[in-house]
Amino acid sequence: MIVDNQQVLEPKENIIDPNQDNWLGKIIIGAFIGGTLGAIASALAIKGNSSKINQAVKRVGNSISNVANNFNGTVKDIGDAIDSVASGVNETVNDVANSFKGAALEVNDTVKNTAVSMKRNAVEVGDTVKNTADVVGGAAKGVSNTVKDTVDIAAKAAGDATSSSPQTVDVPNGGTAYILVPVDNSNK
Repeated sequence: MIVDNQQVLEPKENIIDPNQDNWLGKIIIGAFIGGTLGAIASALAIKGNSSKINQAVKRVGNSISNVANNFNGTVKDIGDAIDSVASGVNETVNDVANSFKGAALEVNDTVKNTAVSMKRNAVEVGDTVKNTADVVGGAAKGVSNTVKDTVDIAAKAAGDATSSSPQTVDVPNGGTAYILVPVDNSNK
């Protein structure tokens, strides 16, 4: 035999070894079983005791049956409570998932609509800038042509002022012609 501190102990002679033929132990166990059966048989033989034993056994059986039924009811109640909690958790998870799904779809739609709106506005701004540049360019060209035509007309009028022939003015492209008349300031 080995104990916790790893020391080997010598077996004692009074230890009963189940492998040995122990006739005395067998006699003692047989006597105990026989005595118990004899006591039960004698108790059953007495007329009044048999009904009391029967009632006692019945009460023990009923108690065990009640405990089993109560245990079964408790296990069923616990199972029902777990099922109820699991169903509630499942419904809550489904509700949360549906809320997230709805929010994600709304965010997606908002982002799509914003992108389409930004694209449309960028095209409209580009068109406006191009149109404005075309108008400014056309106006600048018109001003340049007007100034050139005015200078050409003035130069022609100054050259024709000394001639006695009738003056004709060539006005290009529907422009306005101005005649400059020299004023003598010395007569004042």
